Amino acid sequence: MNEPHLADPPGDAPPLQDDAVAIERSWDEPEHFGAGVGVGAGLGAWQEEHPNDQGGGTFLIGGVGQFTYQELQELPTDPGELRELLCEGSAKFIAGESGAPRRCDGPTGVLGRVFFALVDTPVPPKVRAGLIRLITDYPGVRRLGAVTDPLGRPAVGLAAPFDSAEGRGKIQRELLFDQKTGKVLGSRDIQLEPGPESQK
Repeated sequence: MNEPHLADPPGDAPPLQDDAVAIERSWDEPEHFGAGVGVGAGLGAWQEEHPNDQGGGTFLIGGVGQFTYQELQELPTDPGELRELLCEGSAKFIAGESGAPRRCDGPTGVLGRVFFALVDTPVPPKVRAGLIRLITDYPGVRRLGAVTDPLGRPAVGLAAPFDSAEGRGKIQRELLFDQKTGKVLGSRDIQLEPGPESQK
């Protein structure tokens, strides 16, 4: 089965309103992901964390846990099972320890978890395809159609709106993919409506 790549999704992206402002982006900026987290999918080289003397280590999926390379290769490919892995149970850490409960707060949370799984880990093509199907079909995630990223590259986007907890207003989180390869180009937050803490 071929990996879905989001080329030519149905519908056109509506133009941004004149007062829409890009308030965050991550375009070839590995530092956006936090110290010690390796990035992949065209954004840089993956980097294992906590390497051991045999050369092994783990890969971190933010808010989900740490996984060895072998565990990543054995992840489920079904979108429903992947949603459960990303959003339910407790975070998984080294040596089987568990942490805080995993939560995906609506479509934006699922979009974020899939983003980190795609860029921070070397998941195999079938898992990658399942992750893309998960967010493409997830309720509340909207297909933007053909867009251009801030570096001028043609892209296909998926988006989910949310109300900022920091008072920045209504925000649209976008995840952008290369039109031809399906690789993640980056993500960005667009302010759709200002909030009380927005800069005037």
